[in-house]
Amino acid sequence: MLRPKYIRRLAFFASLGAASTAWSTGVGVAVFVSGDVWRMENDRPLAIDNGAAINEDARYKTGSNGHLYMKMNDGGLFILRPNSEGYVRRYQYDPATPQASQIKFELLGGVARAVSGKGSKAAPEKFRFNTPIAAIGVRGTDFTVFTTAEATRVAVSEGAVVFSPLTHGCRPEDFGPCNIPLAQVLDANRHEIFEIRKGENQIRREPAKNGEPLERLSPVPAPR
Repeated sequence: MLRPKYIRRLAFFASLGAASTAWSTGVGVAVFVSGDVWRMENDRPLAIDNGAAINEDARYKTGSNGHLYMKMNDGGLFILRPNSEGYVRRYQYDPATPQASQIKFELLGGVARAVSGKGSKAAPEKFRFNTPIAAIGVRGTDFTVFTTAEATRVAVSEGAVVFSPLTHGCRPEDFGPCNIPLAQVLDANRHEIFEIRKGENQIRREPAKNGEPLERLSPVPAPR
């Protein structure tokens, strides 16, 4: 007999599949909203619910009890955990030409997880995940990011990322992995966490601790 927690997981992932066939207008849909979650419009918080359309160039924020799971039109996921704020800067995806996709996320503060969909897998050179101080490109992957204005940390669950400080030759307005000497590749098999701190170009490394949240491992305070 299945345990209740596994039944809940099956129901949740079934809801993800159902959502993909019932898009609202937008570039994705909120498939799981829990606690305080808002779409920010001119710095005014607008509460959103399950099934809300996810819009391009839109900012989303979670409170201390908030979780937001966004399923994008290509099957990718962008997840915000409590006390987090992020942008869906650009999400251009056409199933007829996935190689022409352009995707950009931005995490202003807190913790986010990104799982590659068909667009970023077909056009990794056109995917970018920015924080205030770092740039992340992908190689078909599942990764988690923690950031404040002072430090960014990344861990990879599947695939690999290219991690780089935002600096000359690696601009936030660009797409794709940064091709500069400071950039380093982190793949899931290494079981490490990479960190960049504001004002430094050196990438710090440390062993990943299973089940330990990235913000708890960080030497800088979590965002309020």
